[in-house]
Amino acid sequence: MKQLRYLSIQGHNAPAYWFKNYDAHNFKSTVESITLSQALLISSIYRTDFFYYSDNPEDQSIILRAWCAFKRLDYSSTNLDKFVRADTRGESFQIYFDTLFHLMHHPAHLARYKERFKELVQIDPRNIILRDLMACDLHLSERYKKEELDHVSLSDPVAKAAFLPCRHFSLIADKGLADMIYN
Repeated sequence: MKQLRYLSIQGHNAPAYWFKNYDAHNFKSTVESITLSQALLISSIYRTDFFYYSDNPEDQSIILRAWCAFKRLDYSSTNLDKFVRADTRGESFQIYFDTLFHLMHHPAHLARYKERFKELVQIDPRNIILRDLMACDLHLSERYKKEELDHVSLSDPVAKAAFLPCRHFSLIADKGLADMIYN
């Protein structure tokens, strides 16, 4: 059975690996032809997330080689250590939301990322990975509201010191991930 896998790069290393418009579509199509499964690529200048299904763990190396080739970068262990990786569905979603929480500290980067995400929702609404990701996000949002946690501005210095640690979000996501029905 194919596992959902995840590759991500963010921060100051991300711009070199960023996909623009047609490059993103071409890379995603290349990986879908390698894995014979759907993939999801969300790429903004300071963060790129890539989800794909694969039953072969060695596909990750092939995908990273293709990624470097698309971006005309050397494929080396030094470059590849910059990527966050996950090999299971639960781990993929947990790491995605934990690292997304860190992006909240950079509102301009988060706004760009959300814009790219909204474009994908319009372009590829039937993508199963996208639908599952949105369902998990909805679950997290509902739990956040039920916990009656106040949303605070990250620009407030007091809020930065008191903001919830990211592991809180992964803990409340666990139940949602467990309850999701997978195809």
